[in-house]
Amino acid sequence: MNERITVRQMNTVRPVVFNPAVGFVASQFGKPAFDRRLSDKILAAHNHAYAIGDVGLAAQLMAQLERTEEAEREAYRRKSSGSFGSYSPRQSSAVAHGRLWQAYVDARNAYNALSLQAGAPSARVVRAATEMKRCYAKWALA
Repeated sequence: MNERITVRQMNTVRPVVFNPAVGFVASQFGKPAFDRRLSDKILAAHNHAYAIGDVGLAAQLMAQLERTEEAEREAYRRKSSGSFGSYSPRQSSAVAHGRLWQAYVDARNAYNALSLQAGAPSARVVRAATEMKRCYAKWALA
């Protein structure tokens, strides 16, 4: 019963019967280069939702991101027994990064609205474009 199953054969095996171990999957497909934290995944979903205009979902994801980061922060505090007064900047930056993304998308939307508006003063369009670029640079460098 020690039969070796290849990736090609996996498509023919019924999912109910075949439940590959993590080691098998890693040996066939390779191990991912890195494993993202939950907050990184929530941030990516938030950024996408906000960019496409689903503000309600983006707000729910931001609230979940804040809860997730607080849980990570609390676990870090418990693990370190309170010996460290500050929390790692990388671990607490997801919420701030999400807020910067929101500012960029809002500036982008304002610029798009102005640029499509007939007869909009060119100075306002230029200011909106400058603000959009500033917000993007802040987000990209965070």
